[in-house]
Amino acid sequence: MNDCSVVLDDHSGGNVMSEGIGKAMEILSAPLDLLEALSSTTVKPLLDCGTLLSSLRNAYKKTGGAFLLTGIRLGKKEQYRVDSSFLNLWIEFQNAVDMTTFQRELVLQFPLQVGEHARFWFYPEDPDLPSLSKLAHCKRFLLESSWKHSWEGIFDPGENPSVKRLSYDPRVRGTNLLRSENSEQSMIVKVLEPRAFGETLKIHRAILTSHLHRAISFPTLISYAISENAFLFGFLPGKNIGKLSRSVLSQIKRPLFEEVVRIMSEIHTTRIALPQWTAKLDIETMRRYVNYIEARRVSLSPVICKIFEMFCERFHKTNGPYVTMIHNDFSEKNILYDDGKAGAFAPRKLSIIDWDNAALGPREKDIGVFLSKLYPDRGDRLFFLDLYRERSGCAIDLDLLNAFLLFRPFMRACKTTLLGTGAEGAHLESFLKIRDRLEHSQLRSSCIES
Repeated sequence: MNDCSVVLDDHSGGNVMSEGIGKAMEILSAPLDLLEALSSTTVKPLLDCGTLLSSLRNAYKKTGGAFLLTGIRLGKKEQYRVDSSFLNLWIEFQNAVDMTTFQRELVLQFPLQVGEHARFWFYPEDPDLPSLSKLAHCKRFLLESSWKHSWEGIFDPGENPSVKRLSYDPRVRGTNLLRSENSEQSMIVKVLEPRAFGETLKIHRAILTSHLHRAISFPTLISYAISENAFLFGFLPGKNIGKLSRSVLSQIKRPLFEEVVRIMSEIHTTRIALPQWTAKLDIETMRRYVNYIEARRVSLSPVICKIFEMFCERFHKTNGPYVTMIHNDFSEKNILYDDGKAGAFAPRKLSIIDWDNAALGPREKDIGVFLSKLYPDRGDRLFFLDLYRERSGCAIDLDLLNAFLLFRPFMRACKTTLLGTGAEGAHLESFLKIRDRLEHSQLRSSCIES
């Protein structure tokens, strides 16, 4: 859990989400209008030197209201997306009447386009995910929403389950754990932005018609509410394998690889109607980052542009239509292991979560995403490929695989550069290393090196 993964309650013991939360948030937000003129690069220095705290504190005092701002701190690391960056701030308030204190999480969205104003809101009042705030009254949300299928066999309709946040991607999705205090049963509720809900629903419906549930473990779709852009999934216990240490990953390499190869083979041989994967989104995302880095770090422009051209060349060489099903985000964060009561790693207890982007596409995408961060060693990657070829009988496009292996490191390097952390020389070295590995991808001896 990070700084921003919290149960939806405050620090004074009361329930955050009382009646009239929208009005309360408006009152708290009013003095924060001065943030609209700031950028992501100016907020953090002002926060570090205390100027932001004193300015906001004075703004609240001038309102003469019942709330006083008493503290502010940075939450999770800055997030970058195609058109915006996001910062999370934790703000502490004191009620001037009864002197109780409470915290609120403020989400700041900074458009990367020069000249556009920042936006902000208090979680969970996300402008594109209105159902998140309704979860404060979980019982009412479950009972009053128009669910396609009944969920009442899991929860007693008379109880009010607890709500714990698992993940939050501003203006895109929010995932929460609902837990019954009576039966200890749990469900996952995922809220999506309206534009993504329809296509995601089609994907999950298609997966339900397949044989995959008999072959591998992943969350069962219990129900969905179109009016709320929300899904209910069964809860699977476990920890993501990205939390395992390098030494543990090395020790369990063979059984883990064998199970992942089995799971991938099941996915890649499943034939259902899904959207076609396209490189357009990945290319457009890279293009935006390249443009922003060119504008802010001119010295990096030649190598960044060369890398971008090489990625485009690799991705454009793979042509659809595809018939192979891929998970499309087979990363460590979406692979859970259940260590059970014994506390030992059991590869047969792997579960794969987050199928929202499943598609028909190149199998190299799943393989590259899996190996990219967990196993950077060339020998480990060769070993995995041998196991996959042996089980699937399929050839691997090594140039394309190499591009997928390097895509995530390239995006991480871009984000680190935009965050302004580290020396210029270190950024250049990272990009040069990626360029060199892309250039030598035609050689088996270097095409899958770390």
